[in-house]
Amino acid sequence: MGLVAAALFQAIFVYVFARMDGYKHHFFIDFKDENLQAMMVVALPIILGSSVDQINAIVDQSLASGFGVGAISKVNYANLLNDAILSIFVATMTTILYPKLAKQAFRKDYEGLKETLTKMLNTVNLLVIPGMIGMYLLAYPIVRVTFGRGFTPENVTLTAQILQGFVIGLIAYAMKQILVRTFYALQDSKTPVRVGVFGVALNIGLDLYLMNIWGLPGLAYATSFSAMITMLLLYFALRKKLNGLRVKEFMISFSKTLLASTVMGITVFKLYHYSLLTHSMSHALFVSVAVGVVIYMLCMHFLKVPEYKIMMDSLWRKIYDIIRRLKHKYSN
Repeated sequence: MGLVAAALFQAIFVYVFARMDGYKHHFFIDFKDENLQAMMVVALPIILGSSVDQINAIVDQSLASGFGVGAISKVNYANLLNDAILSIFVATMTTILYPKLAKQAFRKDYEGLKETLTKMLNTVNLLVIPGMIGMYLLAYPIVRVTFGRGFTPENVTLTAQILQGFVIGLIAYAMKQILVRTFYALQDSKTPVRVGVFGVALNIGLDLYLMNIWGLPGLAYATSFSAMITMLLLYFALRKKLNGLRVKEFMISFSKTLLASTVMGITVFKLYHYSLLTHSMSHALFVSVAVGVVIYMLCMHFLKVPEYKIMMDSLWRKIYDIIRRLKHKYSN
């Protein structure tokens, strides 16, 4: 009921602002409309391609059920933490910038599209990579603090191991979503579907193989490995379609972000275990993460990553604008 209420509120909210922009709804559908027919041709493969991740989740849950009572819950809890980063950062970024990609593709401005795509990948990576490293190193305390009240120590350990398996694929998940949206902007919905179907088959094969080696965490690692391979297939397919991508620019930003995230990760890991000697687990986790954010920001500043500078400049402008408005309001 809560989900339905939230969705209804969102629909009303969007509808009100659409009406303010001049939108008027008509309760009829003209199936002979050329635009509707063209949209359906493109939309059907998109719907099929979007179901790939859900199919992988169903397969993982089905195989997890063979590990006894509570196995599916452990996989779901770990996946919930993993999806939090994707939902907050990646989904927001792709939603905001997809219209720009679509316009550039429609105008056949492929150089501009390559630039936008590279900036999207770099920006998402500078948000996802530190989260990936931090969650991998602090998987146990994160699970313990988040779900530990109803978990035994053994369950916390196993859920943390599953989380680590999912987390190593965060970059691949993030980049894959952006690459798929780029194919959609180019009105190519067939390539993501082909790669997605291959990814499902690959995930099932890796599931069956790795779960016999690593048990329940093997399912998470299989999902991550299949995501990495499908992401690379999409990247090379898009590179071929656009006659090249800005690989050098991407690799420079990726390397700098990975370096800063590694420094942050080592600092956070050591600080957490040092703080644990005198503080509670939740307090040690909070302090180490807070210090890690500062360390990461300092590293990114000195490494001069362009997308980081753009993001921080925009943030400071908004903060300054809020302060200026508050001063103006209370001065009057």
